[in-house]
Amino acid sequence: MKILVRQVRLMVLALAAMALLGLVADQAIAQLTPQEQAEIQAAAAAGNSQAVKEATKRAVKRAVAAGEDPEAVSKQATSAAVSAAVNAGQSPAAAAEAAGSGSTSGAVEAAVETGQDVAAVTQSASSGATSGAVEAATATGQDVAAVTQSAGSGATSGAVEAAVATGQDTGAAASSASSGATSGAVRAAAAAGQDTAAAANAAASGATSGAVRAAAAAGQDTAAAANAAASGATSGAVREAAATGQDTAAAASAASSGATSGAASAAVETGQDSATVSGAASSGANSGATQAAQETGQDVEAVSEASQTGSEQGQEQAQQEQQQQQQQEAEPEPEPEPEPEPLPEPEPEPEPPLPPDEQDASPV
Repeated sequence: MKILVRQVRLMVLALAAMALLGLVADQAIAQLTPQEQAEIQAAAAAGNSQAVKEATKRAVKRAVAAGEDPEAVSKQATSAAVSAAVNAGQSPAAAAEAAGSGSTSGAVEAAVETGQDVAAVTQSASSGATSGAVEAATATGQDVAAVTQSAGSGATSGAVEAAVATGQDTGAAASSASSGATSGAVRAAAAAGQDTAAAANAAASGATSGAVRAAAAAGQDTAAAANAAASGATSGAVREAAATGQDTAAAASAASSGATSGAASAAVETGQDSATVSGAASSGANSGATQAAQETGQDVEAVSEASQTGSEQGQEQAQQEQQQQQQQEAEPEPEPEPEPEPLPEPEPEPEPPLPPDEQDASPV
């Protein structure tokens, strides 16, 4: 009997050790390799956004192809890009956008190629991009909202681009990427002691603007893209706020405001119908927030009302920005003042006549 008990204990210990080793191995595989990190840092330091995007894309595709969750790789890649850009005097926002785009485009392509859940993989990659952006911006003293917004924009634009290229549902890709963008931003902001509502607003704004721009560039339905992205953005923000003990109504309001203003601004920028696109974003934002509140057991009425208020504020903000832009374009540039004509040079004064005694003197 004692021998049997000892054997059972040994088997349990062996299984536990194997599980632990497997976990460690999995975590090691899911990390950014030194070579990948060096490539991303070098590209960011040189201000080469396209190279940052491609290097990040390769890293995420490698992780997804290995069956790993790409969130850690995406987070490390974005953080490395932002930090390297800051240290080299380059734009951290541009680096964040490039890394975010590479993260989700790589995730979508790899998920399609390997038959994995495209939405789940995209959401994880997008979450890693914004959380990495928040952490790196905080650590380097940068504008957290601006860097987060750029990362969110890159994440959704990369997802939509890859979805179009691989024949996937662009709305689903935009929704998943936006959800990941806001949830990652809120989670990282909460951990870093930053303003979670501001993070949600920035991520949602970037997410919907990126989705609309990418949809317009690919000839897709921009209103549908705005609706899907806004829905994902608010649902991600509300869920993460609930998970981290934050104010879900504030998160819903901030995300809805950012989503609608971002969509409207991108619509104007790309020549789309701003009212239609922002209306679609508002509708998506409210439905996403309400659904997330129901699923997480929050006060549905309060969250829905906050989301509606945020959407209205976002639309007002977008209208004000558009009016200011139109006024600036309408104002004529001041004409340069004419240069004064050069004064005429004064005529040389005649030399005074010689005194009489010098005039009569003859040379010796």
